[in-house]
Parts: sequence; structure tokens; C-alpha cells
Amino acid sequence: MPPYLPWHAELVFLSGVAEVLRGLGVLIPANIHVAVNNVPVFGATEGPGPVGYVRLLFQLVLIAWAYWYTRD
Repeated sequence: MPPYLPWHAELVFLSGVAEVLRGLGVLIPANIHVAVNNVPVFGATEGPGPVGYVRLLFQLVLIAWAYWYTRD
């Protein structure tokens, strides 16, 4: 946090909340859309098929892992 900004703790908290909300906003629709509509990802010519659903579930595991790792 730059020293010229006031309320350091509050701004860090607000930026963290904004980051989490934006991340959830992108995570949920985008990954569900890829899985349901079999959208090609990472430059592929065809969609991932059933792997899209596995990828979606794996991201839930990663979110739980990040939560577990960063809690007090």
C-alpha cells in the first residue's frame, strides 16, 4: 500500500473484498459455460467434453484448499 494513501487497513480490506467478488463473478459463469456448452479453451479446436465438468469440480477443490491454507 503506498504511504501517501490514507486508511491502509481499510483499503486493503476493501480491495480484497473486491478481488474476491470479481473472482467469484468470473469463476462461476465462465466455467459453467465452458462445461455446459463444450467451449474450446486454451486455443483448442474443440471443447473438452466431460473433462470440462472435471475441471469445474477441480476448481472447487482448489478453492477449498486455498481457504483451508489461508485461514487463521
